[in-house]
Amino acid sequence: MRGFVPADTHWRPMPATRIVLTPDTAADLRGEAQMLAAELVQEGHLERAPRIVVSSVTATHDVALRLGRVAGSTSPEAYRIDTGRGLVITGRSAAGVLYGTHTLLQVLRQRRAFSGHVTDWPAYAQRGLMVDVGRKYFTPGWLEGKIRELAWLKLNVLHLHLSDSLGFRIESESHPEIVTEPALTKDEVRHLIAVAERYHVTIVPEIDSPGHMVAILKAHPELQLVRKDGTRDTGNLDYSKPEARKLMADLIEEYADLFPGPWFHLGGDEYFGYPWDPNKITGENAPQLLDYARREAGPEATLLDGFNTYVNGLVALLADRGKRPKLWNDHIHPGQGLVEIDRRVQVEVWVRWNTAEPSVEDYVRAGYDVVNGHGDHLYFILTPGQQHKTGKKSAQGIYDLWTPRTFMRRPTQDMQLPADAPMSGAHLSIWCDNPDFQTEQEVSDGVRPWLRSFSQQMWGSAKSAPTYAGFASLIDSVGDAPRGIPA
Repeated sequence: MRGFVPADTHWRPMPATRIVLTPDTAADLRGEAQMLAAELVQEGHLERAPRIVVSSVTATHDVALRLGRVAGSTSPEAYRIDTGRGLVITGRSAAGVLYGTHTLLQVLRQRRAFSGHVTDWPAYAQRGLMVDVGRKYFTPGWLEGKIRELAWLKLNVLHLHLSDSLGFRIESESHPEIVTEPALTKDEVRHLIAVAERYHVTIVPEIDSPGHMVAILKAHPELQLVRKDGTRDTGNLDYSKPEARKLMADLIEEYADLFPGPWFHLGGDEYFGYPWDPNKITGENAPQLLDYARREAGPEATLLDGFNTYVNGLVALLADRGKRPKLWNDHIHPGQGLVEIDRRVQVEVWVRWNTAEPSVEDYVRAGYDVVNGHGDHLYFILTPGQQHKTGKKSAQGIYDLWTPRTFMRRPTQDMQLPADAPMSGAHLSIWCDNPDFQTEQEVSDGVRPWLRSFSQQMWGSAKSAPTYAGFASLIDSVGDAPRGIPA
């Protein structure tokens, strides 16, 4: 909590409790009122759901939900809770009100009553979880549960990595031949979107290209990148071909129309190969890519210019649909070449392989919006040796060693983005390198403490305990999200 002032009055739910909405905001907060009414019963505080009424008068046993200013913050997710004549939750938006109700419920789990004046808001606008549903199929019910868990922890983004080399896990009407079963149907996705909207969680779809495309290119081997020596890169798209660019345009347009949120992730990672890889893609071994770059950008263009031209074409498609793109930082090199990645792209900074690669400060100086996706601290990976009790890849490491401004820098130590440099947030990632390594339930159990450490760090208020050892004992007292109500 950002601020707390004690009060003499204590509020607790009673059989006579009502949820009171003011006439001017009743329509905006009806969903939050219905959710709180159901959860007060689910939590065992009341035997039956309290009435939801529209009134300007609040009794001492009531909960009032309101929209309004929260002193000290311009965040749309800010809220305050006041006890006095009843309990009043005021949010700058419906999301803020929802977070206020969650704080109320979490306190009631521990103390059975609420007292005082709380003000609270997040430090960063984007606080998310990425789930690799391309390589491992996660059921709609599991994903719906994750949405509720994110909102309970005051996280607000669910990034679905829908395609990877092991699978393309969403129904497609434009290219049904590329879909890997089992896959999410569009009706299931629409339901998840409805649930996410109720919980003020933004779903960000990702269709990864031009790398990690084995699953897609199995159906279209004619679009695989073929090296000069005849070697096929089964997971790399030959974007110099108009048919390849058309395939990706079809998919981007299809899913941009399905997902209503403002963001769409274009992938863009690990295409050319690691900096030290002797088999990485070059203009010599893939001359068609260099030819494409020079046709598009001029005779002095480089391989990178061609990649950037390809990506910028997809950015323009998204812009036409009112979407902003996200992109992994692998091949974004500000100031290099003739064509640069469009500045509308939000850069997901997960890696810096060596000091010759751009740093997060380079992206900020170049005018890019950045998000921290630290490839050590924030990577929960389904494979042996990648989930630990302590150290970088652990809940303890996130709480004790990482901050939202701690970015990867190899081979030396991590770097800290200065406090005055703009950044939009961070996300934790569940990567399914070995899809069968853990069941859905085992993934949930394993990532549970990671998400809680991450949530604490991203909200940015004073820590509940100075170290993870103390914080771990608080996790179960706050517990898991109530089941809420259907969308």
